[in-house]
Amino acid sequence: MKIAAISDLHQPSAYSIKIPECDVLIMAGDFEIKDSIYYLQFSMWLHSLDQVKYKLIVPGNHDWYFQDKNSKELSEKKYNIHYLIDSKVKIDGVTFYGTPYTPTFMNWAFMESEEQLEKRYAKIHKDTDVLITHGPPRGILDDVRDRYKKQERRNCGSEALAEWFQKRYKENKPGIINIFGHIHREESDAKFKRIIKDTFYNVSLMNNDYDIVNPVTIIEV
Repeated sequence: MKIAAISDLHQPSAYSIKIPECDVLIMAGDFEIKDSIYYLQFSMWLHSLDQVKYKLIVPGNHDWYFQDKNSKELSEKKYNIHYLIDSKVKIDGVTFYGTPYTPTFMNWAFMESEEQLEKRYAKIHKDTDVLITHGPPRGILDDVRDRYKKQERRNCGSEALAEWFQKRYKENKPGIINIFGHIHREESDAKFKRIIKDTFYNVSLMNNDYDIVNPVTIIEV
C-alpha cells in the first residue's frame, strides 16, 4: 500500500501542490477550513484528486468548521473520502485511526488539557496500524522555533500521547505508524523518526514562516 501524507496547507492556494498517484492520501490537519465556503473549496479539491483511491482527513486546530461535526456526517464513502474524528477505517486489512485533538494553546479548535487528552487517547482502537493525529507526541519531532527569537526552540507535543506510546511498549504491543503535522518543519529538520517499534512522520508542508518548503511524504505499508 502506497500512502501519500501531508498536513498544514493553511491556505486554498496550496491546493495546487502535486499529489502523486497513491492508494491512500492522509491529510493530518490545518487546511484553514473556517466556514462552509472554505469547506466547499476543500471538498471540490478532494473530488478532483482522481489519482488517489482513498482520502483520509483529520482536522487540525485551524479547522473550525469541523469542531462541532462528526465523522459520519462528513464522510463520503461512495467516493472513498473518510473524515476521522476519534474514529477508524479499515482499508485492505490496514486499520487507520484519526484524532484531531492537541494540547491547549490559546483559543483554537480541537484543543484540550493533557488530562482530557489522556482519556481521549485511551479510546484509540487497540488494533490500529496507522495512527493519524494532528499533533505529535511530546519530544518526537515536536520542537519549534520562536518566530521572533529564531534561535530558541521548544517542545510542543502532547505528554499524554507520549505516555500512550510508552504504555503500548510496556504492554509489548505491535509497533505502529504515527502520522502528524501541527509543528511546522524547516527544510533541514528531521521529518522521520523510528523509536524501538514505532515509526513517526511529521508531514507538515509549511515551515514556521508559513512557506511551503517540504515535499509530500511517501510511506509504504
